[in-house]
Amino acid sequence: MGLAQTFQFEYQSTEEIQSFINNLNKIARLQFEKELWTVSEFEGCKMMFEIRIVSKGLYCHRSGDYFSFLGYFLEQLSGVFGAVTIEDV
Repeated sequence: MGLAQTFQFEYQSTEEIQSFINNLNKIARLQFEKELWTVSEFEGCKMMFEIRIVSKGLYCHRSGDYFSFLGYFLEQLSGVFGAVTIEDV
């Protein structure tokens, strides 16, 4: 159980989004399998933060101790792609 949201923003290509997500590996434990990236640890905090590319942005499902990573993620996302709209799903 956890929270699920979409993060919608303007982008040029899915490769641009893939590169953004893959760069998260520099600061978080990140795994990729079948179109789904999973962050399991950030700054010592354990979590399940799943990221999938969807039309108009990203779908994320998360649980555990994800608050620090969510803040970092949103800061980086808006820094790279500009305005981000968040919707609960």
